[in-house]
Amino acid sequence: MLIKMKKISDIVPFGLGICTYLYIVGARILNPNNIGWLSNGDPLQSYLGSMYYCYSDWQFPLSANPDYGLENAAGLVFSYANVLMALIWKALSPVIPDGGQYFGIWLLLCFMLQAWFAWLIVGLLSTDLKIRTLGILFFLFSPPMIWRLEGHYNYCAHFLILAALYLAFRSRRYDEMSLSRTIFYWGSLLASTVWISTYFTLMVGAVWLADLIRRYYKSFSSNVLVEFFSILLIIFFFAWLAGCFDPIIEASSAGFGFYKMNLFSPIDSDSVYSFLLKDIASHPGEYEGFNYLGLGIIFLLLISIPALIDNVSFFNTYLKSCPLLFLAMISFFLWSLSNNVGIASFSFSFHLPEFITTRAGMFRVSGRLFWPVLYCLYIAILLVVIRKYAPRTAFILLFIAATCQIGDMSGKLLEFRHRFTAPPSQYLISTLESNFWAAAGKNYKKIRVLYDKAPFIAIWPRYFFKFGPYAGNNRLAINFPYFGREPKTSHTEFVHNEHRNLINSGLYESDTIYLVESSSALDVLQTYKNNDDLFAFIDGVYVLAPGWRRINGYAAQFPGSDLTVSLSSVSIGKEIPIAMDNANPVRNLFLDYNWELGENFVGPMGHKAEMRLPTAETVHKIRLDGYGVVSPSHPQQRFEVLINGLAAGDFVFDGNRKTVEISIPPELQKELEEKEEGIISLDFNLKDAATPKSMGMNDDIRVLSIRIFSIELE
Repeated sequence: MLIKMKKISDIVPFGLGICTYLYIVGARILNPNNIGWLSNGDPLQSYLGSMYYCYSDWQFPLSANPDYGLENAAGLVFSYANVLMALIWKALSPVIPDGGQYFGIWLLLCFMLQAWFAWLIVGLLSTDLKIRTLGILFFLFSPPMIWRLEGHYNYCAHFLILAALYLAFRSRRYDEMSLSRTIFYWGSLLASTVWISTYFTLMVGAVWLADLIRRYYKSFSSNVLVEFFSILLIIFFFAWLAGCFDPIIEASSAGFGFYKMNLFSPIDSDSVYSFLLKDIASHPGEYEGFNYLGLGIIFLLLISIPALIDNVSFFNTYLKSCPLLFLAMISFFLWSLSNNVGIASFSFSFHLPEFITTRAGMFRVSGRLFWPVLYCLYIAILLVVIRKYAPRTAFILLFIAATCQIGDMSGKLLEFRHRFTAPPSQYLISTLESNFWAAAGKNYKKIRVLYDKAPFIAIWPRYFFKFGPYAGNNRLAINFPYFGREPKTSHTEFVHNEHRNLINSGLYESDTIYLVESSSALDVLQTYKNNDDLFAFIDGVYVLAPGWRRINGYAAQFPGSDLTVSLSSVSIGKEIPIAMDNANPVRNLFLDYNWELGENFVGPMGHKAEMRLPTAETVHKIRLDGYGVVSPSHPQQRFEVLINGLAAGDFVFDGNRKTVEISIPPELQKELEEKEEGIISLDFNLKDAATPKSMGMNDDIRVLSIRIFSIELE
């Protein structure tokens, strides 16, 4: 796209792009077989989404990815996979290495195209080869782009923004392109953004609209309307192919006003991106608004100010030629700050109507939207230096600034190089320790979290990062994918019902390993029917492996704890173990998903929590030994206890450890006596639950209340 090499000098940007890539990243991750470096965080999410997609059969729409999610499967785009590269990789799957990755090649392309479009843009400002060469270095060593090497590899595609700005600036300088070429260029660019990240679609789309409206008022041609509707159709078609309209996923998500930019971000080096400029205090979530200009650009900005003061009309001329683009940049700047404006460590907020914040939640990480503004600043600063200083002076200034830009962040660049040139590995790094997993990987096809109470958002963080590498290495389909958006409540309720029916039936798929969520484990333990199944606590998780005892060679292996034996500890006069101990996992078995699990205590998180205790004996009282999470401004924690839905009383914990007695209601005692085995369900309504931050204790934002050290039945 747009690449037309008219001169041998046009090889320069590609050469610089490749050299920059090799300097920062190295060549080791270009090997498709090297996947060990993708074992954690966002890279794991992107890799697994792509891997499952590439090794599934072709389906329609093209983004269908059934093994990455099973009943929770959604469009490929929500896994943060690079849809464009994944499609190409899938088409090449017959000839690429087994289980290979494309991310090393993708990053190389990002550097090469970043250099190429920067070369084209600087070429609009100067035809001098030396000036153009120095100019593109600022774009190649743009800190916000380099920062995305931390793991957000799709967002290294800043060349998409440069391509849009080049198209917009080029149309002001040269003759208008034909309608077909305009639709092809803008349509191809915007279609690419949809398959890389919709954040780029928003940014590039705004530049296109500003240019489109400018051209309309210049010519009043009907071609502009044809272009408008044609490109909208292209955007929606490619978005549909990418799975952007998946019915199970929420379009909007929380985070707007948190993942934002600080007003000081353009000069905040975050310490690690500058030896000279130190970190400026900011707020949680503003790391996503990292938009440091770089020491070299800041230097050029300072020396440009006198030139602008001497000739204000120079800058005004350019502003008047592109007012809509300037307005778009102002809008992006304000959006990046959000309605929760951070000014170093100070902040203030203002109210926005819910319909605005809900829609803003579709692009909740507003700090990224400063990128077009940042590159317009780069271009404007280079314009002033190149046009207002003599060529020799401009060259010297650009050389000094480029040296500062690169040298000042060299410490961080070397850190990236060490990371990407680590010894290669053909496997994802798994933290699982039991020998059970190696055997299970050979005998099962799926690994599924079984949950009928916990919301999906409470499931995937704990299971994806722990079991994702294992599932990927063994190509086991999973139902705990890592998506960039939450499933809709209606879908989660549907899955809860399906899992509840499965638990009640006790009939499990023979090709599936079940990771049983603690809030569902007690029900599974009481209903599973096959003595050939394994139900054990392995590597800190409840595991149900159907037919395990029938597998040749593994019948004698029984890793973990036999939970049926562990339940015998829940008896009259004996404390229920609370201390963390993988060999005695009883405490997890009785808790729903909303509990804090300490070394020697458990504590509810939120305003409500549930604990369930199985017993075959008559129980009259329950003793809880614990204390309240309190502070001088918040001296007590009141809580109400309901036992099997019946009110059992109100209680208070202060900061001192003590024991409270909860009496079983008489009507419930009679019910339990009539059963050989019953469940005592304790529901806690935490009346004074609050965050430690609001209590003036620390910055913890979890909602806490009480902590329990032991439980005893009488």
